[in-house]
Amino acid sequence: MSALDGLPPELSAARDTVSLNVGMEKLFPVKGAYVPLRLGVTYEPQGGRDPLLRDGLAFHVLAAGTGYNTNSVKLDVALEYRWGSFQTSQDLSVVYQVDGAEEFGLPPRPGAQGTIRLRQWRVKVSVIYRVTNTEKLGDFLKKVFGS
Repeated sequence: MSALDGLPPELSAARDTVSLNVGMEKLFPVKGAYVPLRLGVTYEPQGGRDPLLRDGLAFHVLAAGTGYNTNSVKLDVALEYRWGSFQTSQDLSVVYQVDGAEEFGLPPRPGAQGTIRLRQWRVKVSVIYRVTNTEKLGDFLKKVFGS
């Protein structure tokens, strides 16, 4: 049983995946700090999207980013364009959508099948502060959590 959706492996949309990320970065020194410029591509497989067809979705990603990096503060900003497609199905009749077909003696469910194409733009921002005095941090955590 999958811990994510409670289904057995052959029915679950959750699956083990391996993503591939490739990129490059160029650092430019600027008055005691660095400004990176980054470009990258990614392949991100996802689980199945349609319970009937079980077709998986794999996102392809192009990303570009920059930031500002001192010894104690790091700011990163990236813009991603993601795209992918998968096969999906849908019941057309309201009777079938509310599961009333058997009550009316209707034949098996009719449906439509097609492709959904996904296109997404994402902006990712992160800020990291590096703690240089870990003794003060340790004392603070001992006060908060007791020890």
